[in-house]
Parts: sequence; structure tokens; C-alpha cells
Amino acid sequence: MFKENQVMIDLETWGRQPDGAIASIGAVCFNLKDGITDTFYEIVDITDAIKCGCVIHPETMKWWLKQSKSARHELVSDGIGLKAALEAFIVWYSQHRATRIWARNTVFDIALLNYAFEKTNLKLPYHRRDVRETYNFDDMDWPKHIVDKIEEIGNADVVWHNALQDATSQTEQLLVRLRHLSMVSGL
Repeated sequence: MFKENQVMIDLETWGRQPDGAIASIGAVCFNLKDGITDTFYEIVDITDAIKCGCVIHPETMKWWLKQSKSARHELVSDGIGLKAALEAFIVWYSQHRATRIWARNTVFDIALLNYAFEKTNLKLPYHRRDVRETYNFDDMDWPKHIVDKIEEIGNADVVWHNALQDATSQTEQLLVRLRHLSMVSGL
């Protein structure tokens, strides 16, 4: 069931609504057997994202100003055009033949990603039926040793709000949960 390649996506953006401009795309390819097998990371040029029809939302800009200097770094780093970043993601995603795409919150990450694909006239590299959300696992009653591992990953000393680091942490937490479910169910 979960032995095929899958992808975790995380976006850093200039807005929380679907039209918010993407600042960076982080993705991790993984499977139950090998864990994390590859990563993808692109910083998007904000000017180009706006030219494509995406928006900077003032409340999100204000939120970013309150984040750490290291988290804000990628927002001002030189990036590539939105369409070029999405085309690179399509190639990377397709190379891994992923059967599912995960996000912490599909209403956020996947909605913004889908909007960006639409605005750049690019076809989604995944089927909408293959989208999964990790929030669904948060409400489950996990054994203490699983909760402890998830908290340990969540408390790691990394730069939060870096799309790749967030995608990596989310993948590590998901793998702990999926491996536990695989072990107890015999998958």
C-alpha cells in the first residue's frame, strides 16, 4: 500500500489564500522501505509570480516580518520564474513516479500549488485523487513512543518556514506514523 514512491510538498508563500504568490517550493520523495530518497527545492522570484497573476497579501507580509532572519532569507533571495520552478517540479515529480502527493494542509499547500499551475497554464503532474493530508493523522490516538518520536522531530533545531526543511520534517513525522501502521497491520 505505502511501498511506492510518494512526495511531500511544502510551500512558503506571500499569502494564505489560493492566489497567494509562492516564495519557495520544497518537496521530498520517500517510501516506507527506504525513507527519504530525494529532495527538491526552488526559490521563486516574487516579481515573476506577481506577473503570473499571484498576489502578495499584506497580512502574510506582516507575519513574515515577525519571523526569524534565517526564515526570511529565502524570501529575498534570487529565485527563478514561477513557470520555470513549476516545470522543474513536474520533471522531478515525474522522475519519481509518485503514487501520492502529501501536504500538511491540502487546503493550503495543494490549493496554492494548483492555482499556480493554472496561472502558468501547466498541467498538474499528479491526479487530484492522489492528494493526501497529514493533518488527518494528528487526531489519531498514537502510542506514547510514536508521539515522543513525532515531538522529537518537531522540536529539532532547524530553520522553520524553509519549504525544504518543513517538507523534510513533515515526511519524517509521517514515516514514523506510516511505519507504525504498517507494522501493526502487517502491510
